[in-house]
Amino acid sequence: MKNWSFLACATGLIIACCLIVSANAQNIWQPGAGIEPIPTAELVEKSSQQIIGDVRGIYLRPFAEDGGTTVAYIAEIEVKETIRGEHSKPGMVVYLSFWIRSPTALKINPALDPGYSVHPRTSGLVQCYFNVEKDGVCTVVQPNGIEPYTAPSKPTE
Repeated sequence: MKNWSFLACATGLIIACCLIVSANAQNIWQPGAGIEPIPTAELVEKSSQQIIGDVRGIYLRPFAEDGGTTVAYIAEIEVKETIRGEHSKPGMVVYLSFWIRSPTALKINPALDPGYSVHPRTSGLVQCYFNVEKDGVCTVVQPNGIEPYTAPSKPTE
């Protein structure tokens, strides 16, 4: 009987952790340490690829760094439309990396790069500006190279 209560307690703990991670990932567009976004023209200039896609998943890995926490993210994006670049075609899935450093680490060392200003929720359309590195890693342009996307409304007649 003791084994069952341990198993129930462990299962409850796992479910609680999953709910906390899920709730944190569901936050829509969280600002990262008050970083000002850059204009679209600058995002275009700094990126080699531009797509519109559907978020299929957000994977995160927090780790301790410089007295605070840094969270590394990988966004799994299904490409719906390629606006610019040769790397991604509609129907493909791309994995884009970005990260956010905690305010605690930035207070301890203000010279640190804070990371990205926004990150997507776990679903929905996004517009992404990124570069493909030599090793094939796709890195989002800092600080706001992944943004919610709303299709332009069609004019009414």
